[in-house]
Amino acid sequence: MVMKFVLSLLLVLSAGCLKAQQIPCSKFKTGKFVLAGENTQQPKYVIERTEEYQFEKDMTNSEVSQFKIEWLSDCEYSLELVRGGKNIPEDMRDKKLFVTITGTQGRSYSYSAKIEGLDMVMTQTLHKID
Repeated sequence: MVMKFVLSLLLVLSAGCLKAQQIPCSKFKTGKFVLAGENTQQPKYVIERTEEYQFEKDMTNSEVSQFKIEWLSDCEYSLELVRGGKNIPEDMRDKKLFVTITGTQGRSYSYSAKIEGLDMVMTQTLHKID
């Protein structure tokens, strides 16, 4: 009876641990993603990421920006503007954006991002669609 209880307890704990496991950050290094607007489920940006570049299409005006991506670790990368970015203030165009993936769930990841030289931290979630 005790052995049956211990085995049942181990099974329940194991299932909980499996459910809590996160998807490795490496699954998000390339692909197609959407970033929804703050007050809507409509995509604000469609993002396509290769091993070297990230292309962001602003769905409100169809502008495409290209960024050089550099992976600093499994869950951290930086973005540097290559072209486009009309909506980025002029004094920020030469600054890198440092991104840390803070959590993953299914086909999505949450991240925090900081612009080089500024204290402001942004947090959002990207959803992988490809």
